[in-house]
Amino acid sequence: MWIPNVIDLKFEDGTVQVEIIKSEKETGLWLICEDGYFLEEQWLQTDKPKHVEGRTDKFDFKESHYESEVDFFNNLHIDTDIEMKNGDCIDVTLKRVQI
Repeated sequence: MWIPNVIDLKFEDGTVQVEIIKSEKETGLWLICEDGYFLEEQWLQTDKPKHVEGRTDKFDFKESHYESEVDFFNNLHIDTDIEMKNGDCIDVTLKRVQI
């Protein structure tokens, strides 16, 4: 998944471990929560999703809603400690984890 470089990574850094944290500003990364096969699944998105018209618990992923073409590589199924409920969409950023 190609993500915005919010922690100034360099190619030489290689693979780094990160923590997903809430952000006060828009970073180009969104954490959404939606019921799928399991309840309240979390997804990291690089396109800000829109809710289905008239609903706050379901997201609409039609390509016409986005500036860029939506594909299968703009989201990642994850699990965080961030408390969320079905239909939530929050701005997030990454923080490098020191090992």
